[in-house]
Amino acid sequence: MSGKIQASNPYSKRRAEEETHLLANHDYSDEHGVHSRHTAAVINQGDSSVADTTIDQQQYATSPVRWLVLIAAATLNFSSAVNWVTFVAIADHTETYYGVSTFMVNMLSTVFMIASLITGLAWAWLLDNRGVGVGLWLGMALNFLGALIRFFSTFNSSGAHGHFWLVMFGQVLCAMANPSGLYLPAKVADIWFPPKRRAFANMVSSMSNPIGMAVGMAIPPMVVKNADNFKQSFGFLLLVLAGVAGVNAFSTFFVCRNRPVIPPSPSADETKISKLPFKQGLVKLLKNRSFLFLGLMWSIGIGTFNVFITLMQQMLCPYGYSDKFTGICGAVMSVAGLFGATVTSIYVDRTKKFVLTLKVCYAGAMVSILGYLMVSFQPHQEALVLTLLCLFGGFGYGLLPIMIELAVECAFPVNVGTCSAILWMCGQLMGVVLVLGTQQPLFERKLSPSQQLISTCSVAHPKDMTYAGLFTATLGTIISSIFILFFKTAYRRLHSERRGSTSDNDDNDDTTIELHY
Repeated sequence: MSGKIQASNPYSKRRAEEETHLLANHDYSDEHGVHSRHTAAVINQGDSSVADTTIDQQQYATSPVRWLVLIAAATLNFSSAVNWVTFVAIADHTETYYGVSTFMVNMLSTVFMIASLITGLAWAWLLDNRGVGVGLWLGMALNFLGALIRFFSTFNSSGAHGHFWLVMFGQVLCAMANPSGLYLPAKVADIWFPPKRRAFANMVSSMSNPIGMAVGMAIPPMVVKNADNFKQSFGFLLLVLAGVAGVNAFSTFFVCRNRPVIPPSPSADETKISKLPFKQGLVKLLKNRSFLFLGLMWSIGIGTFNVFITLMQQMLCPYGYSDKFTGICGAVMSVAGLFGATVTSIYVDRTKKFVLTLKVCYAGAMVSILGYLMVSFQPHQEALVLTLLCLFGGFGYGLLPIMIELAVECAFPVNVGTCSAILWMCGQLMGVVLVLGTQQPLFERKLSPSQQLISTCSVAHPKDMTYAGLFTATLGTIISSIFILFFKTAYRRLHSERRGSTSDNDDNDDTTIELHY
């Protein structure tokens, strides 16, 4: 939008010059949240000295539809997380009902990490090139189809066992949908929300994942209790979860859009700031030292989390803790994580202190998990176990949306979908390595006589997973210490938005830029 002010007398000339000066140095937001930037130029034409002021106005606005898109992304993340950990807290009952080994039961959750590695780049390309709406639709469809097939695994005329390979096939389809839910939070926040709300929007969508995990760990032990009604209880549980996925899939078709008509910020405005193509972005990420180190940190963090979630029931039952208590532990950890992520996202939105916030969260998470391991190896310590897992959840989940936002900042102008995809793929790869590696004989030992007296494990030959937990926590502590002591990076996206353009020189900028809004 442009307009002109012309002066035909000295008074008008002076007034035009004053308005030109004010407009050239004025950034404002009106009461409706529309952000405008004005630039002006004065042109002198010979002796007539005509003041010609041109006002270029670029509008940025927030659309109310953004909340519907955010809710859709959050519900996909929630449903996918529930399906991921459905069998974690009832691993022993699942082993009995489906007639398979403990390793195969653990594969029901491990397959989510494997599928993320296989389909991760495809989802990244889809989100960056086809849009948020297409990614949501396809993710919801796969998630619902997989949940429905899992329910069909309980259809058995003999009633002795469920069809394990059918439930595994359904789990694979759910796992293929999982990357869309994991990658969407940063993408939705970048395209639909202004800078002051990006971390908060990322938190809302990201934290629906641990909330889903809390539900997925707390509910199954309440439904599946004993061997007398496994067929009915497993069937009811999987039917309800398929229904939730179906409702989410149906509702998504009415709210999804790829992007708003008017962008909310310069970084979301394709006419102002251009982002790198998919292949070029991948190459750029591999040359970005800050992003690579963040990827390592993220990998260790996600890998550690996956080990403790996947093996939690098998770690606690030798010391007398019940399946119901295991489910409560997962729920408490996730609820505390929701609180922690809310606090960190609001703080970072206001201060932009990404690195400091992450260092505090990593320190708190590592101290908490080490304390949890020391306490959980003793029976009858429910209160301390819950307290330490509460702290671990608060600090651990608190860094999740901040880490993704920081990765986007230091990797800009690489597309948001590509950044989040590479992070999650690295994390899932480390999760697969650690989960499978810690189930090897090197980390397993038979229960001691004292453990056998108090064990609540219902499998025939339970194992003590103490060494697996200690190894994983030690690895996380070492890497976290390096991060806390040495990491720094530039906030390139914020810097670019302040200047209104991208620059290749940003790739060589190692100075941390603290910008306040």
